[in-house]
Amino acid sequence: MEENVVALTYDDGPWNFTSELLDTLAAFGFHATFFITGNNLGKGPIDTTPPYPSIIRRMIAEGHQIASHTWSHYSLQNLSSGLRYDQMGKNERALANIIGKYPTYMRPPYSQCDAASGCQADMLALGYHRIFFDLDTQDYLNPLPTQIQSSKDLVAAALAHTTTSPITDYLSIQHDVIEQSVTNLTSYYLSLIKAKGWKGVTVGECLGDPPANWYRVPRSGSPFAGFSSLNAGPGSASSPTTNAGTLSATTSVCSSASSKPSPVMDTTVKPSASVVVPPITTCAVQAGTFCGKLNAFGDKADCLKSAAHCYLLSTSCWSEAGARNSASCTKFRQICQKLSTYCATCGFMCSMPVEMVVTSATSRRIGGPLGLLGLVGISCLLWTGRTAAHEHHADNIPEGEAVSPDPLDSTLWIHIIIQIISFGLIFPTGMVLGIARSRWHVPLQVTGAVLAIVGYFLGHAHGGRQFAPNIHAAFASSLMLMLLLQVVFGIYLKLHLEKGIHARIRRYTVVAHGILGKMLPVVSWVQMLFGGITALGFCRGDHLGQCLAHFIMGSAFIGYGIVLTILLAVGQYWLRRTGRSQEFFDSLLIAAWGCVNTFTEHRWGGPWVKNDLQHTSMGIVWWCAGLLGVWLSRKRDGRPKRNLIPGIVILMTGWAMSAHPQGLPLSTMVHSVFGYTLMAAGATRIVEIAFVLKDRNSISSKHAEETNSFQHLPPFLLYASGFLFMGATEEQMELLSAAHVTHVSYVLILYSIAFLLFLFVNMLLHLYASHAWPLKAAPAAAVKLDAEALGMNGGARGGLNGHAMSGAGDSRVRDAEEFELEGLISEGEDEGGFSPGKKRTQSGGL
Repeated sequence: MEENVVALTYDDGPWNFTSELLDTLAAFGFHATFFITGNNLGKGPIDTTPPYPSIIRRMIAEGHQIASHTWSHYSLQNLSSGLRYDQMGKNERALANIIGKYPTYMRPPYSQCDAASGCQADMLALGYHRIFFDLDTQDYLNPLPTQIQSSKDLVAAALAHTTTSPITDYLSIQHDVIEQSVTNLTSYYLSLIKAKGWKGVTVGECLGDPPANWYRVPRSGSPFAGFSSLNAGPGSASSPTTNAGTLSATTSVCSSASSKPSPVMDTTVKPSASVVVPPITTCAVQAGTFCGKLNAFGDKADCLKSAAHCYLLSTSCWSEAGARNSASCTKFRQICQKLSTYCATCGFMCSMPVEMVVTSATSRRIGGPLGLLGLVGISCLLWTGRTAAHEHHADNIPEGEAVSPDPLDSTLWIHIIIQIISFGLIFPTGMVLGIARSRWHVPLQVTGAVLAIVGYFLGHAHGGRQFAPNIHAAFASSLMLMLLLQVVFGIYLKLHLEKGIHARIRRYTVVAHGILGKMLPVVSWVQMLFGGITALGFCRGDHLGQCLAHFIMGSAFIGYGIVLTILLAVGQYWLRRTGRSQEFFDSLLIAAWGCVNTFTEHRWGGPWVKNDLQHTSMGIVWWCAGLLGVWLSRKRDGRPKRNLIPGIVILMTGWAMSAHPQGLPLSTMVHSVFGYTLMAAGATRIVEIAFVLKDRNSISSKHAEETNSFQHLPPFLLYASGFLFMGATEEQMELLSAAHVTHVSYVLILYSIAFLLFLFVNMLLHLYASHAWPLKAAPAAAVKLDAEALGMNGGARGGLNGHAMSGAGDSRVRDAEEFELEGLISEGEDEGGFSPGKKRTQSGGL
């Protein structure tokens, strides 16, 4: 074991900054271990995407150590054993394609790989040493130029540490996907190491493990000796007699990694003899002139080559076999997929003594051992298995993924456009027209229903991209059932059956029709979010919890903004009727949400991890402030009173959420803009109440619907905050980072969407007001109501909380109540809308 060294490690690369990092290491004469991830951050497979192969070869040439960090950076602890093997096997294949060998060292993503989950045993079976660390530079928490100094201070303090038992080595972790870590922290860190008289080394050097043990030859599984041919194929190098399993854990820092689990496994699996199989001469699938043959293999490397050749061959099947034999081509593709999975899970030695004859479309005969029957004789099992997403085939979906790499076809695009038009535009507009009793309500809803049904069937008929079982497909039937019920209720009400038992049935039908009508836009919003998530294959595995938090909270901000817009445009009469201030309802909701967050963000009794404490403390602030806001929302005499508490809570929430540590610079910037936007929403709400309205409900006591232009800022900023937060999930940030999209462009796009939604909501409110309160039907004297008549602060006509009203004001209160929750009124004899001078007929007694 070496002393006075720092084992330098870099995770998640290679990336755009890795070449610069290699230059820095060369300048200092230090070596490092690179824990390579095969295809993360949307960078593409490392073995086929330039310049990554050349970067990895340069690492080897300059004496650095290559180790595995899985293929997709999933938490191995939360995967099945088969998927763990798949994650490690894919990375092995890619690295073997580049450098002709596999690593024997690995670091589990998120440092999660314990014995209880079975991950530790799986890594042992695959022959890997698990490596952790005892000096975390926290570069992922400090990715900005203004933050990286915190990481510098951390490493400086660690290297300056002196105790009665001096520390003689460290095993540190950085990430070469973080620009500031490469361009700023690394040179500072290496300078400190050099000034201390220490040197930077690989993990293997720190542990005293010879370089021959750092790798394994794909063909035999034995350790790799020599670096004479970087482009050598599998098995081209000699195999020493020593085995990586002889390395054992000791008490040094490099091998104990402080309080973390032991980074080095005591033993590895010793390879068995290679089984070499003659080439296969028969067709696995015969379709027209196409003959799909599988190459024989005797080890893992050749197995992976055979699978790759199988995929390559399958692409020519459709052109050679013709459309009439497409079913056979699909079966051959399924064989290739299953073979690839077998290669990833068969350990180092994969044997294939095979005799395989499959007739043109229906019959197949498979010979050989039972293991081959279970793993390679697979097309029959796949062909008879049911697919889950809309009854589509899922044969092109890679193992462990949610979608196939195929593009969205035109049928699916038409499905998306039709459903957005019907559920996103037509049904909300029809809902408003129904509340306003417009004659256009029924034709518009019928049009929307027809389009929705067409779109539903198109969603079942698309080709192109394939999807694993998903929530969007599962929820589609429930949504269509709601739509069907809404249509049935609407037809029943349109028949005007009001005598006998129908009078009682009609009363409940009106309520059900109204509730379903108002639920439909909300449920449609949820389904559209499900659709976007499903189309990209997001929000699965480790990402699910984070996705739920972002989409639920983002939707809550948008919903809150819509409520504020409604209250601003048409809801003041309803507020006065309730006898409560707006802040009473806001504070009550904030307190309830805070209670939920306090007891759900952290598993009480368990350890505090990641952002648990921050999320929980935010929940505590919400319910504490919410209770105060409820108390301050009424005067001593019971009259409603405005207060600033909800605005303060929004501002504090924005500040807290903008400070969440992020792993990517783009994510950090987007979260910062989100936080500033939410803080602005809270600040403008405070200014609106304190300085624009001066604690009144509206700027005019005579015209409650009049607004100041400043009052549109708080709800709009809540819309923008919601879209920014929904658009800042880990997977979205990785996708955009890989596409080199800047945070400025992305934020502008999200703000544009917020502008459009704010426009649409205001158009709907204007549509409602135009039909419900036509200006030409209401004389000026009828709509000018003074403060006493409206009952803002009590009075002779209004009572303590303004419950007694008449004339135009009373009709608007009724309309506002109907708009909020009271249900749609059925179409009456007067279909031309409502005039304040007329008495409204309400079918069903509502």
